[in-house]
Amino acid sequence: MVTLNEIKKNLARLFSQAFPKCHIFTEDIRQVETENGSAFPLLHIQLELQGSELAMGADTRDKTVLIDITYMEESKSSNQTLYDVQERLELAIGGGFFCGDRYLHVESVSGSIVDDLLHVMFPVAFNDGIPQTGETMDLFGELEIRM
Repeated sequence: MVTLNEIKKNLARLFSQAFPKCHIFTEDIRQVETENGSAFPLLHIQLELQGSELAMGADTRDKTVLIDITYMEESKSSNQTLYDVQERLELAIGGGFFCGDRYLHVESVSGSIVDDLLHVMFPVAFNDGIPQTGETMDLFGELEIRM
């Protein structure tokens, strides 16, 4: 089973390798104690479950999660820097990423710059098993066929 927290944790690990000098947040952004007393530059990872569909009688769900990565350099960022970061994020994401033993495929990535913030967004769709609870059935034993 793939959880939203596992996706965030794996993305944070992936981006910390691609952006070693960047502070990565997966919760509320807050100032942190650093050498110069600033949290900049920063990446913020936000996940939004867009859909979780169950087919009748199925034991799996089709899930879609929108991942929104926000980058902020300072209180004012140059577009040139933001374009560079967007390209580096796309390279880091590539065709997808591992989450535990699963590979989550990324088909499309979009970006926008609003108020000196870069937003890079991409959906991830996957099929996830539902943990079964309750009675367990014994499997059939040997089956003999006479012809």
